[in-house]
Amino acid sequence: KGATSIPIVSAPDGTHIYIHLTGKGIVKCPIPSDVSSITEPMMFSEPFFADTKTVQMMDLSPQGSYLLTWQRWYEEKPNNLKVWETATGRLLAAFPQRNIKRDVWPYLQWTYDESAAVLLATSEVRIYPAANLLATNNEDPTSVRYDGKLRIQNIASFSIPRSSDPNVPFLLTSFVPGTKDKPARAGLYKFLPGGNTEPDTKPLLSKSLFQAEDMKVHWSPAGDAALLTLQTAVDTSGQSYYGSSQLFMLRHGESDVVAVPLPQEGPVLDVAWLPDAAKPPCFVVVAGKMPSLASLHHGKSGKASFVFGNAHRNVVSWSPHGRFLCLAGFGNLAGGMSFWDRNKQKLVNNGCMENASGSLRAESAVVGHDWSPSSRWFLCSTCSPRMNVDNGVRLFRYNGQAVSTLPWNNENYLPDRLLQACFLPATPTVYPDRAQSPPPEGFSESTATSTTPIAAAAAPKPA
Repeated sequence: KGATSIPIVSAPDGTHIYIHLTGKGIVKCPIPSDVSSITEPMMFSEPFFADTKTVQMMDLSPQGSYLLTWQRWYEEKPNNLKVWETATGRLLAAFPQRNIKRDVWPYLQWTYDESAAVLLATSEVRIYPAANLLATNNEDPTSVRYDGKLRIQNIASFSIPRSSDPNVPFLLTSFVPGTKDKPARAGLYKFLPGGNTEPDTKPLLSKSLFQAEDMKVHWSPAGDAALLTLQTAVDTSGQSYYGSSQLFMLRHGESDVVAVPLPQEGPVLDVAWLPDAAKPPCFVVVAGKMPSLASLHHGKSGKASFVFGNAHRNVVSWSPHGRFLCLAGFGNLAGGMSFWDRNKQKLVNNGCMENASGSLRAESAVVGHDWSPSSRWFLCSTCSPRMNVDNGVRLFRYNGQAVSTLPWNNENYLPDRLLQACFLPATPTVYPDRAQSPPPEGFSESTATSTTPIAAAAAPKPA
């Protein structure tokens, strides 16, 4: 009870969640292995992290060892960006950060193995080894020293992969906004923790564009390639309400930036990599004016290898194992969904006629969505403060079949509103990758596929 609208963060193994409570601060909530034993709301008298009542943003490191928080800057308390140790609740480091942009958060990011943290500063990024943060004699959190930096003039944002192949060097992307006379610049850099990074290291790859105003980064699960969506808020041609955007791939070991060819022109609405690094790399893009076109691309060449078809879609969501894929139209779209089996490159067709026919819909405006760690369930939620009416949760099987037995009734929680709904994560070894279950007796696959949408059935397969 008493949670604020700050999204909760979960430990990667699902054993703890961190919640910001009104009037208290951030609490560490243990999750028992048998969740059915939770019959009453958990009560907390004190926060696990001291002096966190006014926190407005928080983020967890890749392995869950460190929590980053930000609260409003005050002259008498200037060091408002803080790093905490999640095992003990100890404050490890604090830095001044007057203002933040939500699309740049987090301003401090960890390498996939948590051996170092990288902080965005004025015209540079600073590298802090974990050993410096964990030093037992570090009584003053504001005195933590960095041992390396990269000078990148006027850098506005950066990104580090949260997962990586151990054989891939530490990489980061940077974005420098354009000016009246200079184009915006995106770069891929290699850095070396331990004081071995040269401040004036040149980028491995870079791309300049005059019309780019911001950049979204999507890292491959192996941490060796980044897809960059360079976007401007206004399309000067007047063809798109969403502005204009272009998609590029920067891959370590390659000499050139790849401009990803899209089967349909228009704004890039969403991009997502196949999450399993053990499989050949590939990614899905939804792009173009409505009805947009979804396409599957090779992870190295960037060329399209399969087209899913046209529909009103703006979301790409892979299941954790990378077998199933949900293409959806959420937010300001009508909530249409289609569930695909990536291995078969077909719509999942084992019992849900709506998915096979293309008529599957979420009943209300979808604000949040999430896959279960088993890859068998998909959750849609309508949450406050984005939507203050019709709050609720809907649960679907991987084939699109709605589950009507979810024990949720928003009326039982009034006047509270639903703020967030998500699955607890689990380590990858907990749930095996499972193929589709056999269709129920009497379900005719041929009948279902005969009503497949024409746009999807007729979509060409790129060479």
